[in-house]
Amino acid sequence: MHPHQPTSGQNLLNLLFDFLGEDHFILVYGFHIHYIFAGTIEFKNRGYKMSVEAVIEYFSEYNMDHRVMVLENSTATVEEAAQAHGVDPDQIGKTLSFKFDEEPILIVVAGKAKIDNKKYKRYFSKKAKMLNKDEALEHTGHAIGGVCPFGLKKTIDVYLDVSLKKHSEVIPAAGDRYSSIRLTIEELEKYSNCKEWVDVCKYD
Repeated sequence: MHPHQPTSGQNLLNLLFDFLGEDHFILVYGFHIHYIFAGTIEFKNRGYKMSVEAVIEYFSEYNMDHRVMVLENSTATVEEAAQAHGVDPDQIGKTLSFKFDEEPILIVVAGKAKIDNKKYKRYFSKKAKMLNKDEALEHTGHAIGGVCPFGLKKTIDVYLDVSLKKHSEVIPAAGDRYSSIRLTIEELEKYSNCKEWVDVCKYD
């Protein structure tokens, strides 16, 4: 069964909706079955549209879709993600979205790191201005809590902050508040299509 053919897949979805109700969901993607918990789907005429699906599709191009983890518990915040994965909060890859010359940019930083406004302005020659939740969704296709540099709605410049380099692996989100993926720093650099490493963060 091809993952994007709506025929048998849609029939299966209808059966699952009848059996489970609209609070739970199972995504059949190729040969992988992902269990999706409540809150991750936009429903329209009993169809589905999920940003996590875009991320899974993106990683399927590299035979890495099986590494996308969809959990029952929320991983929307750094603290929630760290608890769910049993790691230090700083190991969570936090993707921040900014407006730069009316265009969006993404900066992935370590979980405990915060943007240093002076460093940001020194590098980008502009004050940091974050996108609001609606703008982030519009540009990336991912809602707050699941914003990541993968499976984006359109091409966006992605920067990685050096705060990430203290870890051999990090866990960024993967499209929604229940999904994530564990990557080495080298993999993150490659699959995020990183434009450049930057030093724009600080620790309290």
